[in-house]
Amino acid sequence: MFKLQRPSTVLTFLATFGLFFLAASFYFASAGAEDRAAHTDLDGPLPADQVPEAPPVILPAAQQPVLVATFDEQPTDWEVEQRTYFPYEFGIWESTANKLAQSGSEEGQSLVETFLLAPPQVGTEAFIGTQIYPQGNQVIGILFGFTENGYYAYRVYRNAPHDPQRPGQLHLLEYYDATTMDYRVIAEKTTADGIPGFETGSWQELRVSLSGDRIRTSFHGTDVFDVEETQLREGKVGLLTLAIGEVLFDNFTVAQP
Repeated sequence: MFKLQRPSTVLTFLATFGLFFLAASFYFASAGAEDRAAHTDLDGPLPADQVPEAPPVILPAAQQPVLVATFDEQPTDWEVEQRTYFPYEFGIWESTANKLAQSGSEEGQSLVETFLLAPPQVGTEAFIGTQIYPQGNQVIGILFGFTENGYYAYRVYRNAPHDPQRPGQLHLLEYYDATTMDYRVIAEKTTADGIPGFETGSWQELRVSLSGDRIRTSFHGTDVFDVEETQLREGKVGLLTLAIGEVLFDNFTVAQP
């Protein structure tokens, strides 16, 4: 089990209160209502040992694996990061039944995103892919180019998202600047673009391919983004989701030419 002991200097920020907790209350109420409606025959998410094994992540041509994590054991050399000062919001990640589970936060659930970073530094000629099995939650994704100065994130949102700040948004590629503490949107897809977000109850594959100043992403076999980004640089890679749990990951794969 991974528990972040102190906030990273790259990801710390001053927390706001009134609007945050109002939004949190609305978010959990609506998310819980939809989950109950969609899974009336279930008392909650399936235990990891009842979830089928994930399919492999197929490497692109001319790429050699640098890391293939099947999570048969706790990946103790990985690192948890979060943008919060509050210890009770720190995400818990644990290997269970040969899968990686995001199991909520220290005191149940938190709306704060939690990151799990793999150990290798990855350059700008690379492939990152993973299988993800959501049983709840609202966002899943891949991090790359992660340094003390910031990081890139490819996020996929759940179909019929609840967040009123992101109406219809299903796919988002953006950069977080640790100096300004702001996100810069690189590209996005909404319901109008016809590319769905994630569904609960099945394995779905996320892929990011980096080639010089080019970023390409795909979700569950569908190409999503193909953009140029001149600031792309070497950094760590990893996984992201909200620290409310109900997500399994497997076969996290990193490859380079």
